[in-house]
Amino acid sequence: MIRTYQAPTDIALELWSALVPFIDRAARYHPFLDQAGLRELVVRGFATIFVAVEGDTVMGFAAIEVVQYPSRRVANVIFAGGAYGFLETLVTELKGKMAEWGRLHGATAMSLTGRPGWLKLARKHGWTVQRQVFVTEELTL
Repeated sequence: MIRTYQAPTDIALELWSALVPFIDRAARYHPFLDQAGLRELVVRGFATIFVAVEGDTVMGFAAIEVVQYPSRRVANVIFAGGAYGFLETLVTELKGKMAEWGRLHGATAMSLTGRPGWLKLARKHGWTVQRQVFVTEELTL
């Protein structure tokens, strides 16, 4: 049986070595954040980790932050990943817990940045798919 929960910062850091392979795989699709950067966000309290555990094995995780825009606060899933089949757990088990966490932090919407392979699953669970970032450009000062 898979258990899912929000990991307090100290527990997230204790689990970090088990999360690293999942984080590193997810980070390949994020142009601006890597595992070390995510750890810093968690330590500084800017992001939190949700985990899925089966027995003593971490099956997957999601990292979430709150972004303040001029018109609203958005709970944004920065990274998510895990063992085979985890994405189904993400949308059926963790999504509700992350949405509640977002509401507790004043968010009125939730977003997830993911790779194109997530589109089918996102649509299956009623998520609206909007614009995607295809290109990033380094700016020189």
